[in-house]
Amino acid sequence: RFDSKRQAVFLWVLWLLPQMAFFSYANLFHRYYLCMVAPGIAALVGAGMVALWNDYKVKGWRGWLLPVALVLTAALQAVFLAAFPDWNAWLMPLILTVIILTSLVLFILRLMPSVTSYVLRFISSATVILGLLALLIAPFAWSLTPILYGGDTALPFAGPDLEETNRRPPPSPKSC
Repeated sequence: RFDSKRQAVFLWVLWLLPQMAFFSYANLFHRYYLCMVAPGIAALVGAGMVALWNDYKVKGWRGWLLPVALVLTAALQAVFLAAFPDWNAWLMPLILTVIILTSLVLFILRLMPSVTSYVLRFISSATVILGLLALLIAPFAWSLTPILYGGDTALPFAGPDLEETNRRPPPSPKSC
C-alpha cells in the first residue's frame, strides 16, 4: 500500500498525464486550456521541492539534486524566453544570475562538514527561497501581461504575445 505522500503524488500524476496526452495530440488547441494542467504541475512541483529540500538536509548523493534542479529549471526558462527577445534581454540575466549564485551557495554549503548548525540551516533555507523566487520572476511577469496589454476575451491567454497582438488600433465604432 502507498503511504499518504505516495498517494498524493499518484493522484497528481494521474491528473496530469491524461491531460498532457490529450493536449499533445489534440488538433484543436488554445493556450487557455493550459489552465487545466496547472493544478497538477503546481502540486508536483511543490511536492518535488519539499522532497529535494529534505534530501538536501541529509547526507547522500540525492542532496546534490536540489542545486542541479534549480539550474536546469532556469535553463528551461531560458529556452522558453529565447523566443521573446525583448523579455529575454532583461529577464534571463536577472534569473540566471540569481540561480547561479544560489546554486553556488548551495554547493558550498553542501561541501561543509557541519550543515546541521542553525546558522548554516538558515542560510541554506534563505538561499533556496531566493532561488525559488528567482524562478517565479518569469511566470509572474508573464501573468501580468493581460493587465498591461489587454487581452482577448474570446480566446484568453497570457504572455508576451499580447504585446504584439494588441498593438493594432482599436476598431472604429459603427454608426447606426
